[in-house]
Amino acid sequence: MNDTRFELPTDGDALRARVEGVARHAAAIGALQPIATRFERVDEGGIGYALRVVDNLRRKQAAASRPPAGGKPANPFLPYEQDLYVAHVAPAHVLLLNKFNVIEPHLLLVTAAFEPQSAPLSVADFAAALSLLQRLDGLLFYNGGGSAGASQPHKHLQWVPCSLLPGQAELPIEARVRAGLGAPGQIRRADLPYTQAVARCPDAPDAPTVADLYRSLLRAVGIAPDAPVCDGYNWLMTRDWMMVVPRRREDWNGLSINALGFAGALLARNDDEAARMRAAGAGEILSAVSG
Repeated sequence: MNDTRFELPTDGDALRARVEGVARHAAAIGALQPIATRFERVDEGGIGYALRVVDNLRRKQAAASRPPAGGKPANPFLPYEQDLYVAHVAPAHVLLLNKFNVIEPHLLLVTAAFEPQSAPLSVADFAAALSLLQRLDGLLFYNGGGSAGASQPHKHLQWVPCSLLPGQAELPIEARVRAGLGAPGQIRRADLPYTQAVARCPDAPDAPTVADLYRSLLRAVGIAPDAPVCDGYNWLMTRDWMMVVPRRREDWNGLSINALGFAGALLARNDDEAARMRAAGAGEILSAVSG
């Protein structure tokens, strides 16, 4: 168990400085291993998708597939790498850097004790999520189980900045989502090429209220929020809105799709895969894997 404890700063600037300092240190010693990508904007149906083409994912895949001596898959969050640790987040979470980041910065909000990634999000999860989002504007997302693109079985939410394309401050889908929003808490469908339910967040959100909104969105797409196993969906949240996307399957022709795809960011492992994605169209790919 790691001994160092750093409480989440109350000020957003202080938290950004903390994240940047940890990232510099982790990169210098090799604990942080960014995956280089090339950017490309793909305009389709009025949405400018961010397509990233990765030179090589073998390092991450090898690390993920390498079993420990006992043969049981390792949990990278218990214990977590101290050099990737940012802070403790009340009531029961830790904030870590994503070791193999494609987007910078990319943060993980992880339950301090093990909880399965297939479990529904709890009030405690939303309390921690709101604490982070109030300090750092951006996109929070959750891959609900392996069928939704989760790569680890330990419950973790993820945070990335909204600038998924260089020079663009908003998410690629932001204008479409905003145009589809009603009053706070009202469940709507946005004009997007995949199945989803969206709602405007409360003006003064608290964890129980936001948790209730999440549960209402799950029900709206046919997912029972009270089941002990609640997977097969992606959850996305900004300061302004929340979205749930039900999943039909995890991949499109062998290409794994997680919540970032529904935010408008797709990842290709090589040029051939990128060409197949351009030919099929982002909307068709996302529609094929959503419920």
